[in-house]
Amino acid sequence: MSPQQIEVAIERYGQGNGPLPIGAWSWNIKVNQLHCDSLFADYFSLNADEGLAGVPIEKLLEAIHDADRPGVVRALHDAMATGSAFQETYRVNSRSYGQRLITAIGRCYLDEQGDPSVCSGFTVDVTSSEGILGELAKHSVQARNLALTLEKPIMVYLLDMILVEVEREKAAEARRTDAVPSQH
Repeated sequence: MSPQQIEVAIERYGQGNGPLPIGAWSWNIKVNQLHCDSLFADYFSLNADEGLAGVPIEKLLEAIHDADRPGVVRALHDAMATGSAFQETYRVNSRSYGQRLITAIGRCYLDEQGDPSVCSGFTVDVTSSEGILGELAKHSVQARNLALTLEKPIMVYLLDMILVEVEREKAAEARRTDAVPSQH
């Protein structure tokens, strides 16, 4: 993603009811330096100066939950191999915020020789149950569309039931939120 594309994506997230971005980043793969804004740095337990100066990607990987790290590395490697976009949801352990569920959205670019050169993007905090349910719904719709393409009616039915349950949970969450008395 170019800086302009990142700004457009951040603006789109900010216009809806969806989660807001928590920071932008750019990784120069050839010199293994990831540069980021101060909010992103804070989520990954870096100080703002480290984020601006750049750190090796391994330093950020340390903040990713052990169980999620292999999936993140796999998604990055796949995007680096093809020069494609990626989206990955995973947990980070932040000194400032505790454990948070975030989604990274970005793109890797290849140089003239076809070697990976830069990955850039932004992250979104989806920790709230609304955010998690929204992510579940989005991925369930994607899976349902794939099942339709494969012409697998039982899979479509099962995914429809997941979507119904997600909507029930979202409604229940909204009722719980509305039922909490104001602290004025």
